[in-house]
Amino acid sequence: MTKPLSSVLFDWGPWIFNLGLVIVGALQVWLLKVTWKTIRLQVNLQNFGLRQWADIGSWKLHEAEPRSESGDLKDFLSLQYTFFLYNRTSAPISLKRVMAQVTSGGRCETFEIDEETFIPPFEPSMGNAFMCFLPINLYGKEVGLYEQSKFLFEIKGQLFFEDGKGTTYPQPFRRTVKCGPKLEEVYVYVGRNFKPVGAESTEKNDPQAGGPPLIQPKTFGGSIP
Repeated sequence: MTKPLSSVLFDWGPWIFNLGLVIVGALQVWLLKVTWKTIRLQVNLQNFGLRQWADIGSWKLHEAEPRSESGDLKDFLSLQYTFFLYNRTSAPISLKRVMAQVTSGGRCETFEIDEETFIPPFEPSMGNAFMCFLPINLYGKEVGLYEQSKFLFEIKGQLFFEDGKGTTYPQPFRRTVKCGPKLEEVYVYVGRNFKPVGAESTEKNDPQAGGPPLIQPKTFGGSIP
């Protein structure tokens, strides 16, 4: 006996309705998940756009005389490496600390600047470049290598600054140099090999070359054991 359509709908109607509710609920969950991912991506992009950073540049290694007045090779020599930090963002940077590790052969020395400083946004006409002095110490045979323009050292460091939300970010930097009294060759990493780079122009930003004045320069503290 064939049931009338009204009876079939009465028997299966609740099941079909419940199935529709399940499908609608699943679609809502999927849409909410997609919306949440989109919002999270937008927030991350916004935070990234607001994140601050500092440009590190205008490096200059100040030469030194490897021999004493009597003509003997010195047992110890300290070179001064200067570099500048520039705030290219639109808000002041709260610089918390700068650390630098100098490695030559099997010897390693670590230095730091742990005095908090505010760096305003960089403008060429204003004195808002932050200058750092990093000592490069040479001992014994290293002084002879320097005289022969064969002294090789590497700098690995990080600067730590705080954004407007109170979050502290590290920013690493790295540099490898071969130097002598009249030589400074800088290398950057390309894969596992080194590639020499040209001499940096400091005339635009270096106050000693007619550029803008500086924020109070800072000298790295003593070697950290």
